[in-house]
Amino acid sequence: MQHAPAPAAFRSRRLMVAATTSVLIVLAAVWATVALALPPGGPVETRGTATLSVTTTFVKTPVTGDASTGVVSFTGAGFNANEVLVVKLDDGAIRPTTQPTVPPGGAANTDDGFAWVTADGTGSINSSIDLKTTRAADASKVQSGKHHIRLIGDAPRSIHADFLIRATGPAQTAIVNNVFVAPPADQPVGWGAQAPYVDIPSLVPGSRIPYRIAGFSPKQVVGVKVDDQNLPGTTFPNGTWTTIQTDDTGAASGYLDLPDTPGANGISPYANGAHWLRFLAGSIQNSEGNTGSPRSVVAPYAVDTASPARSVTVAASGQRGRSVALTGTGLQKTPFYVAGGTGNTGDGQTVTARIDGTGTPFHVRANDDGTLSGALPIPAGTSLGTHKVVLWTGFRAGSDFPQKVEERSFEVTEFVPDPVVTTPDTTPTTPTTTATTPTVPTTPVKPADPVKPRAARVSSSSLKATKAGKVTLSLVRPSVATKAAVSVKTKSKVKVPGSRKTKIVTLVKAVTVSLKAGTAKEKSAVSLKLTKEGRALVKKLKKVKVVVRVAPKGGKAFTKTVTLRG
Repeated sequence: MQHAPAPAAFRSRRLMVAATTSVLIVLAAVWATVALALPPGGPVETRGTATLSVTTTFVKTPVTGDASTGVVSFTGAGFNANEVLVVKLDDGAIRPTTQPTVPPGGAANTDDGFAWVTADGTGSINSSIDLKTTRAADASKVQSGKHHIRLIGDAPRSIHADFLIRATGPAQTAIVNNVFVAPPADQPVGWGAQAPYVDIPSLVPGSRIPYRIAGFSPKQVVGVKVDDQNLPGTTFPNGTWTTIQTDDTGAASGYLDLPDTPGANGISPYANGAHWLRFLAGSIQNSEGNTGSPRSVVAPYAVDTASPARSVTVAASGQRGRSVALTGTGLQKTPFYVAGGTGNTGDGQTVTARIDGTGTPFHVRANDDGTLSGALPIPAGTSLGTHKVVLWTGFRAGSDFPQKVEERSFEVTEFVPDPVVTTPDTTPTTPTTTATTPTVPTTPVKPADPVKPRAARVSSSSLKATKAGKVTLSLVRPSVATKAAVSVKTKSKVKVPGSRKTKIVTLVKAVTVSLKAGTAKEKSAVSLKLTKEGRALVKKLKKVKVVVRVAPKGGKAFTKTVTLRG
């Protein structure tokens, strides 16, 4: 990361410009470019005792003549008394129509600032900037999406806060301290109260969205809405899209796979720009018949459709005690740098990998061009057979933005030592007297353990029930077994048609199907018949989350959650 020069460096720069050697002239030009792009403090967080918060998390898209739009209000504390700070918008990438005059005490090399602010005698700040004053060349940038302001002073100090721009926002705009979207809930990274600051996540289309909530009633059913709209297929009260349940402490964490379909307002949860999740509690009963205390809070997030598609692949197999290869593309890090300075390409994103989602996290950094080539260690005690790698592509310790969570499968095979390379002995040998060599009995070689059958993977992303009450399931990468037992059950308890009870419903009883042997690209299509109760459930709900289980004879079963539609 490129650090900005200190004030003393600016004085030395004038001496450098006066030098006559070509080398010093080149260095002075580069130094000047960096100085203009990165004032004292630069993009590196040097907060000291200061705090900064945007009091309007959702800012309305600026409209000329409408004073209620485009205003970003912010407050701060812990600054030096009467400290003068420049306010930058997206680190200088967005500038005002008229560049503000540098006030007394302000750094002279800040021609990309949006405004200036001076702390009062107690070191507090209460100010705002108006996006309607953005210059015409940058007007399109402030229409929507995630942005941030950065305050830079001579302490040295650099501190930033995120906000979102959207024509409409939720009634509740403040970020609640114990309700977050991202980063992954089980990763050993600082966030929330443990982090130096809380960033609004920027996601790519199709991302699994991590969440963490607290402060609700124990074992409370909490509904989730997106942008306060009704999404297609809603089956819960108040237009809730799905539900989660808190634990005994009133907390919950996990991932949400949002549907990429427009809701009642015609906007997809993955449309470019600003969005929010609303967590609603107090209207849905849990299994004990309790609703808990009412609560309604939001957590903001943004989607950047211009970001490159991020993908990480895992080699088909790896030896235990060694490693399995990881490769990837599109893993560019979103930098805080401003175009024009040196080192602006930054480095690639950090990819975090965990075997079976529970092993020790392994972190590998992608290259500047977004490509990745690394190796995930496989502990010597790992069992043989099929395992999965859970990948977090783009987050570690606040340095990157949280992105997609992906799963990949690979085979763990037995350790095979590298062959010992020997150099042939070319020394002439002296003939010796032929003698009878006694026969040494050889130790029988233990045959290798037979390969255990591995489960066929379910390639279907969703299932469609026919009028005849059947569904067709597609299996890929068949196992060495020729047959497997397949069953389908609801993912969670649902209300049984004609009854007030809720339970896990079996839609397809365990049935043995034939698997077509072949490569990973060849598929086996099997037709499954729904149970009577399953047909009634699909007819009533139209759409339900189900778990498909495939278990080859003598092998490890594979499960996958998909949506079954009527």
